[in-house]
Amino acid sequence: MAYADSTLPVYIRDNLYFCGARPYAKETGAVEADFAVTLRVVRSGRQYVLETNLPEYPFEARLGLMDSAGLGTSFQSEAAYENADGTPFTLDRDFMGMLREEKTIPGPFSRPLARIPLNPEIPAAPETVGTPGGAS
Repeated sequence: MAYADSTLPVYIRDNLYFCGARPYAKETGAVEADFAVTLRVVRSGRQYVLETNLPEYPFEARLGLMDSAGLGTSFQSEAAYENADGTPFTLDRDFMGMLREEKTIPGPFSRPLARIPLNPEIPAAPETVGTPGGAS
């Protein structure tokens, strides 16, 4: 394999680390926060929710939006990251689909949420008729 012994560059920057997690040694802009994050998965009706205390942390909206210019080009094709129609790509929505501001916080969310839905509503158990295998 031609690429088995190759080393590819990794770009890691501006991440936020909690609970003693340490940044990559060569990372730029990393922030190590002295804040104990709590996480708990709970069932709320027919939905699972992640409950967290992240809204208590004083986040600083210090990062610009990630876009085609910041991503550079892909390794293999050397093509720019772009939308399907060829226009420049901008990561302006977060994990939940909420619009990000021009200055945003690190991570997958545009703002810290205390309750994060983990799945769509759990369907009700189907009503069964007859016996297993369809015989009545």
